[in-house]
Amino acid sequence: GGVAANRGMVRAFGEVLAGSCGGITVPRHFHSLAAAGAALAASDGQAGVPGEGFLERTGEMSDSRVTNRTHPPLSRHHSARTRPAVSRLEPGDPVYLGIDVGSISTNVVALDPRGRVAAREYLMTAGRPLEAVKKGLGLVAGLLGADRAVLGVGVTGSGRYLTGDFVGADVIRNEITAQARAAVAADPSVDTVFEIGGQDSKYISIESGRVVDFEMNKVCAAGTGSFLEEQAERLGLSIRDFGPAAVEAPAPAALGERCTVFMETDVVAHQASGTAIENIVAGLSYSIVQNYLHRVVGDRRVGKRILFQGGTAHNAGVVAAFKAVLGREVTVPPHNDVTGAIGAALLAMEPRVVLMDEPDSGIDIQAINHIFDAIQFFKQNGATVILITHSLPVLQQAEHAFLLCNGRLRDKGPISKIENYFAENCIMCATPNEPEKRQGAWQ
Repeated sequence: GGVAANRGMVRAFGEVLAGSCGGITVPRHFHSLAAAGAALAASDGQAGVPGEGFLERTGEMSDSRVTNRTHPPLSRHHSARTRPAVSRLEPGDPVYLGIDVGSISTNVVALDPRGRVAAREYLMTAGRPLEAVKKGLGLVAGLLGADRAVLGVGVTGSGRYLTGDFVGADVIRNEITAQARAAVAADPSVDTVFEIGGQDSKYISIESGRVVDFEMNKVCAAGTGSFLEEQAERLGLSIRDFGPAAVEAPAPAALGERCTVFMETDVVAHQASGTAIENIVAGLSYSIVQNYLHRVVGDRRVGKRILFQGGTAHNAGVVAAFKAVLGREVTVPPHNDVTGAIGAALLAMEPRVVLMDEPDSGIDIQAINHIFDAIQFFKQNGATVILITHSLPVLQQAEHAFLLCNGRLRDKGPISKIENYFAENCIMCATPNEPEKRQGAWQ
């Protein structure tokens, strides 16, 4: 096979199998031996060419795979999506950059200081991630000016570590964290994120702006954007025409939600039986959604505020199928195809160290709870939070504490240790005049 041309693969096979075989041989004409085998089989009297009635028999086999089951028509009430506007920057405004490097696409965005998209580029990775990143950065610089100040850079995606080293990123985060951050920025009340990209798909559950559960697709690629593009090409459609055709289908074909090979076989069978193209693409939209819900989401919670992110969210047929299957609204946010990069840039905007001096001083209980939520949010997003306090409830938000008396370190350790001083309602706090005086309050 063709991979035998890869010397690294041949060497790796040799190393792994060194103790169990006599060596790895790559024969001459390795790339075409399957065709040679077919020729040899024909020379032995086996049928190398289909005989009479072959096409008729194939048609009979295809007809046996086609069922008359259909899905309800998809909703036609969809509006044509236009590319969302970007923020206008003033000459001296700085930006934050976000880069999402995946196996299919590489996305670069620039956000203004208020977190609005000022520039964006969606490029094909084409197996060369660093070249794609260079091109994307060059295009963004051309839009905003090469002398534009950059205050921070965040990187995500499967190529995040390589790219992070290359650009000197301030923040490197996984795709789940980046997608969730972008979703919360788009809709603070979001509780569920569906993300379908070129070769993978993700489910994220969110509570109070924080990730509480997630899942990604395993082996099956039948619920991804690349599979849709392959099927559109098989049907002679542009991927741009896929969605409009699906929502106009009167009787979407029932193709099931099995793996890629079986779904492709069903598509071929329906083609052979004369099923209308629009009914096939609508059926594929249903299958993509059912595959995603059964194999990625499973029995996990699907909330009421659902955002659908990733490039596949441009497909009106898939969006309509999600709404039909779930029976609830599914929202596609602006810039849905670059949300990973947006999330990375937003994470780069967030502080690395947060200093709170007496955060509960002079405020009511409800406001204190909001402050405690903010402390947990900063911690979960990788920031270090430094609290200066006389208050036990504030102390309990921390993990480690240092006890200061008159500018000197009195004690340090886990919170449970420092809490004992509160329990005794006093602190041995030495002063210049009364070195052993017990104080009934923090000094």
